[in-house]
Amino acid sequence: MNYAIYDEDTSEILLSGSCDQSGAEAKVKEGQQLFDLGNVVEISSLHRIINGALVLLPSALDAEHLALSRALRLKRDGLLSASDWTQFNDVVMTDEKRIAWQVYRQELRDIVNDTLDGLTETTTIIWPSIPG
Repeated sequence: MNYAIYDEDTSEILLSGSCDQSGAEAKVKEGQQLFDLGNVVEISSLHRIINGALVLLPSALDAEHLALSRALRLKRDGLLSASDWTQFNDVVMTDEKRIAWQVYRQELRDIVNDTLDGLTETTTIIWPSIPG
């Protein structure tokens, strides 16, 4: 059997290997559980046993990218919210000004799609200018 022994509290895999069932069971200590890996033979430090399933956690790089993309979206969403008033029908402004605000808001939406793929901590984001 291919097995993993994991910590009940953290889901972290402490030991993995291949042997018969009784040999694997003999290695389990208090606070640990045995998990049958089936045909899986390779696992990494990013694997966990969660709710009875083998799960691959995102890498640190993926987690960093996720945090950066959330921060980008949060700022973008704030800028969009701050300009919502420009799109109400009862706001008096010229058609030219309304179109400028619509373009600005679309550029804010596009910045997430255009930036996410190569996003790192050193990425310089050029935010669109607020219409004057």
